[in-house]
Amino acid sequence: MDTLLDCKQEYLRVLGDIWKFFKEQGLASRANALWLDKVLEHTKEGGAGDDGSERALTLRTALREEIKNKIFILDTFVPVFEATILQKNDSGDFLLEDKLISIRHNTAYYHLLEVLFTFANAEGFLSYDDLKEKLQERKEKGLFGKGKKATKDYKKTIENACEALFRYAKIEGEPLKNETPSKRKLIDTRHGEGLVLNNEIA
Repeated sequence: MDTLLDCKQEYLRVLGDIWKFFKEQGLASRANALWLDKVLEHTKEGGAGDDGSERALTLRTALREEIKNKIFILDTFVPVFEATILQKNDSGDFLLEDKLISIRHNTAYYHLLEVLFTFANAEGFLSYDDLKEKLQERKEKGLFGKGKKATKDYKKTIENACEALFRYAKIEGEPLKNETPSKRKLIDTRHGEGLVLNNEIA
C-alpha cells in the first residue's frame, strides 16, 4: 500500500501534468487553478492516503500549499472558460472575434501582443518593466530581429511597437483597429505604468 508521502508525490505529479496541459492548451487560468485546488480540497473527505491521522492532515495541508504556490503564480491569467474576443490558435496565430490577424511572428509587435496576451493580469495590465523583461528574453533567443535601434526610453520603444502592431497587422486586408466591440481601445496605455489589453468577453 502506498505511503502518505507516495500519495503526496503522486498528487503533485498528476496535478503538475494537468497544469502543464492547461498551459500548453492556453487554459492556464485562475479559474482552473481554483478548480485544481478544489480537487485537492475534496481529499479531506476521504481518499488515497487518508488515514485520518494528524500526520495525514499535516501532509495534505502542506500539499495544498505547494499546489497553491505553484499554480497561483499564474493568478494573472483571465478565466478561459469565458470566451474572449482575442484568442490564439495552436499555430501561434491570433484571432480577433474569430477573424485571423495577419501578422509576422518574427516581429517585435507580434511578441508584444503575445507577451500581453500571456502575462497580463486579470485586468489585462502588464507593467513596462515586465514587458521589457519578457521582450528582452525573446529577443535574446532570436525570436525577432533587431529592427530599428531601440530608444534609450524603453517605455517609448514598447509604445512604438504597439503603434507598429496597429499599422502593420491586418484583418481581411485592412489594418487592425485598436478598438473593441464596446469601443474601448484593444491595447491602452496606463501612463507611466504599462499597457492594458482589453480582452473583453465575447
